[in-house]
Amino acid sequence: FFELWGCGPDGTMTSNWKKAGNTKYNAGQFKAAIECYDKALEEQPTDKFLYGNRAQAHFKLNQFEEAIQDSLKSTELDPTFSKGYHRTGNAYLKIGKLEESEEQFRLSVEYGEAS
Repeated sequence: FFELWGCGPDGTMTSNWKKAGNTKYNAGQFKAAIECYDKALEEQPTDKFLYGNRAQAHFKLNQFEEAIQDSLKSTELDPTFSKGYHRTGNAYLKIGKLEESEEQFRLSVEYGEAS
């Protein structure tokens, strides 16, 4: 797995998986980034940033339902996480759920100072 995805030599430390995922994301390798974030979440399932990062990678692959699920999880873990609401709003917008999108954007603005 490590060689295939290039997710880091250690593979056991969440910070390495997250860093590898971010590197893959920045290189436009969104599927590989998701795989890295999956591994990181196995070790740290309550990290709102990992769910947010994975949501954004799903968004880039036009996997809007998955992006919504991960973004909602990030705001479930931290109800003041404005970036999570913003990502959810963007994904809802892409699938034509305008009312849901508007509510998420409202929450993003409301909690913008807290995140």
